[in-house]
Amino acid sequence: MVVTMHFQNPRLVQYFVRNFSLWSMKKDPYLESALSKNRRWIVNNQIKNIILRCPDQVATVRFIQKKFKTLDLQGKALNWLKKYPCCFQVYLQGDEYYCQLTKRMMGLVEEEESVKDMQEPVFVERLAKLLMMSSNKRLNVVKLNELKRNLGFPDDYLIRLVPKYSDMFQIVNYSGRRSSMEIELVSWNPDLAVSAIEASAHNQGTEPCFTCSLPSTWVKSWERFHEFNATPYISPYLDSKGLVEGSKEMEKRMVGLVHELLSLTLWKKASIAKLGHFQREFVLPEKLNVLLLKHPGIFYVSNKYQIYTVLLREGYNEQGLVDKDPLVVVKEKFGELMQEGLHEYNRRRHLVNLEKKKKKGMVLGRPNEGKDRSSEMSDPDDQGDRGGLFDPEERKRFYKILPNCVFNKKDPIVLGVDVLEGIAKVGTPICIPQRDFITIGRIASIENNHKPVDIAKKGLRVAIKIVGANSDEQQRMFGRHFEIEDERVSHISRRSIDILKANCRDELSIDEWNLVVKLTFRDTMSEADAILEQHSSSNAICGEWRGSKSSSSSLFHEVHVSSLSKSNIEIFMANQLSCIFFKTLLGWQVKLGKELKIDSEEASEMSRKASYPLFC
Repeated sequence: MVVTMHFQNPRLVQYFVRNFSLWSMKKDPYLESALSKNRRWIVNNQIKNIILRCPDQVATVRFIQKKFKTLDLQGKALNWLKKYPCCFQVYLQGDEYYCQLTKRMMGLVEEEESVKDMQEPVFVERLAKLLMMSSNKRLNVVKLNELKRNLGFPDDYLIRLVPKYSDMFQIVNYSGRRSSMEIELVSWNPDLAVSAIEASAHNQGTEPCFTCSLPSTWVKSWERFHEFNATPYISPYLDSKGLVEGSKEMEKRMVGLVHELLSLTLWKKASIAKLGHFQREFVLPEKLNVLLLKHPGIFYVSNKYQIYTVLLREGYNEQGLVDKDPLVVVKEKFGELMQEGLHEYNRRRHLVNLEKKKKKGMVLGRPNEGKDRSSEMSDPDDQGDRGGLFDPEERKRFYKILPNCVFNKKDPIVLGVDVLEGIAKVGTPICIPQRDFITIGRIASIENNHKPVDIAKKGLRVAIKIVGANSDEQQRMFGRHFEIEDERVSHISRRSIDILKANCRDELSIDEWNLVVKLTFRDTMSEADAILEQHSSSNAICGEWRGSKSSSSSLFHEVHVSSLSKSNIEIFMANQLSCIFFKTLLGWQVKLGKELKIDSEEASEMSRKASYPLFC
C-alpha cells in the first residue's frame, strides 16, 4: 500500500523535515579530505588478511579469485595482484599461480603485530572504558565487532585480551542465544574513569569544558556553544539514572559520551549508524544525528560516499590527524608501499608498450632528438589526471558524427562519433566551432562496443551521451543547431592555454601542442574580428581554416590574413589577446607570405610594451 501525504501548513512541513531527515552541515574541505577512502588500500588490506590466514601464508590466485565477489571486485585477480609488485609476489608453479606477500610487506605485517603487542595495555584500557560508560557495564560482542576496526582491536581480541585479563573482563551469555554473547566488566577501576576532556583540563590546570573549532565568523554557532558550555561538564562515566531525559544535563552527558567514544577511536571518527546500535547501552537519543548537528563546533557530520559519519573537530587540523596512533602510522606505511608498487607497475607497463611501438616502427618523437618526449607520458588510466592538457577542462578534442548514428536528437543527445584527435573523456564540455562555438553540453557517458568507458582515445568509434548543464544547452538540438558534417570540439578557455604553455609545455608531444595551437588560433581569430568590429576598424582579419590534419607545416598554410595595421595591434594589446595569437600574426609573417603594415622592429617594441613574447 502506498500512502501520499500533502501538507498545506508550512509548519508541518518544517516539522517533518527536521524530524525525519538528516540535516546538512556546511562542508569543511580539510575534514572532507580526511574522510576520503582509498578503495585500493581497503581491497589490498583484505587480500593481505586472506593470504595470512592461508597455510604457510601462500594462497593460490584461483582461491583469491573466488574471494573477489566478496571484495566487490570484477576482472582477473592475477591482473590486480600484478599491479602491486611491492606488496604481492606472484609466481607460477606447475600449472598453478601462487601469491605470497613480499619481504617488505611481511616486514610491515611484523611491525604491525609488534605495535599491537606494545599497544595491548591501551586496548585493555579502551575496552574497559567502553564497558564503564555502558549502562549495564556489559556490551554485546556482535555490536562491538562493528567498532573493533575503529578502536584498533586485533581480530582475536576476545581470545587475546579477555582470558589474560580475567580480573577485569568476562564472557557472559544470560539468554543462551549465540548472538547474545556479551563482555562484562568484572571490576571498576576509578583511575580509568577519566575522560579525555577531564585529562586535558587537569594537565592545563583548568575546569573541564568542551572546545570549539569553528571560524570566528560563525557568530550564532559560537553564541550557542558558549551558552551550552556555560553549564558544568558531566562525565560520561557517571551514572545517568539520576538525570532527567530531555534536560540540559542529560544533553551535556550525551555530548560528552559521544566525544569520549570518538576520542577512543584511531581516526577520531565513526559511522553514525554504528554508534546508533549502542543506543540502549550508552543511553543515546533515538535521533543521534539531531544531537550531533546541534553542536557543529564539537562534531562534524558528513554524508560522503552516502555514509553518515561524525568526526571530532578538535582531532583534526589542516594537515590531518593532530595525534596519530602508532597503528595509524603503520597503516600509512602500507598505503605508501602500495602506491610505490603501483608506480613500479605503471613504469614496467610503459616500457613494454614502448618496445611494442618500436617493433611496429612507430615514430615516438622528433627526429634527431636525444630525449623521447613520449617516454615521459604515463598511462592516465592508472595514475589519474595529471592536470594540464589531460584534464577534462583543459584538453581539446575533435569528434565527427557517424552517418545513421544519431540515436537521440534532443537533450540528452546520443551520437555515434569518431574521435579524430585527442581523447574523449566523461565530463568534457562540447562546442561547435562552425556555429560560433556554441556549447551543447557535457559528455555524460561513453560506450565502446556496448560497454561503458571513461576515456576514448584517437581513432576509436564510440557512442557518447551529451547532457546540457543549463536551460540554453538543454534546448540544443541536432538538425537545428548543428549538422552531421559539423565537428564537435571540447570547449577550452584561453586562460587554460596560457597555463598549459607556462607549466606543461615540456610534457606535451608535438602533435598535442600543434592541436592546442591550431584550435586556439581559430578561436582567437573570431574574437579578434569581434574586437575590431567594436572599434569600427576597417582592416578586419579574415581567419579561414581549411580542413586538414594537424601538423607543424600545415598550420602555416591554413590561415589567410588580409591586412593588419599598427592601430589594430594596439587595439589587440588593449584587449589583451592571447600570446599565441600575437605570435601567429607577427611571428609567421614570412611563412604566410603577407606584408604587414608594421615592420619587425615595431612589432618587437609593441610586444615588449604589452609584455607578450612574440617568439616563445
